[in-house]
Amino acid sequence: MVSILRGLAEKYGILGLFFAEIIEEVIVPIPSSAVMMSAGFLFLGGMEISLGAFWILAIKVALPLSLGLTVGSLLVYFLTYFFGWRVIERWGGWLGIRWSEIEKNRSFFENSLTGEALIFLIRAFPIIPSVVINALCGLSRMNLKKYLLLTLSGAYLRGLIMGFIGWQTGSLYFKYASVVDKMEEAVLFTFIILAAAFVIYRVWKRKSVV
Repeated sequence: MVSILRGLAEKYGILGLFFAEIIEEVIVPIPSSAVMMSAGFLFLGGMEISLGAFWILAIKVALPLSLGLTVGSLLVYFLTYFFGWRVIERWGGWLGIRWSEIEKNRSFFENSLTGEALIFLIRAFPIIPSVVINALCGLSRMNLKKYLLLTLSGAYLRGLIMGFIGWQTGSLYFKYASVVDKMEEAVLFTFIILAAAFVIYRVWKRKSVV
């Protein structure tokens, strides 16, 4: 899949890179780091560090990557935004989670500079899985305009970082991308374990009260 997406970027340039990142974001198992690093290698491979090269990195690499990631992220965002509360209302009791509890924490993302900064940083940090952020923002029903702004700006910074690494590592970018991808998988696995532990704790606590 990474080879196919790379071919898409090679054939159609910026537009191909934009659609490649959309596909990567929608199909979760595809390593995002490989797509982003390959973009840096394709558009900047062999170029010396210069103002013109950084201009290409900013406009031809990071911008289409961030736009594609933002558009692709909307699938999970809208799914959790419109249907997440129904799942919680229907089965949340079995998991020890209530929709009212989620709504109490909503203001942290909606009206808190700390919450907004957190979303921006974890979006920009390469090893944080995007799908987790998309789902949490949708489930908490973050304002769409705010979500788009934070996602686009954070993804742009991520695109700059990963594109730069792909540029500087040259043809070895896939080796480095696999390391980043393994770290991302470890973070996702940790998140799943913590979420499962939280659910088990809440169910145990609910039963002990009863």
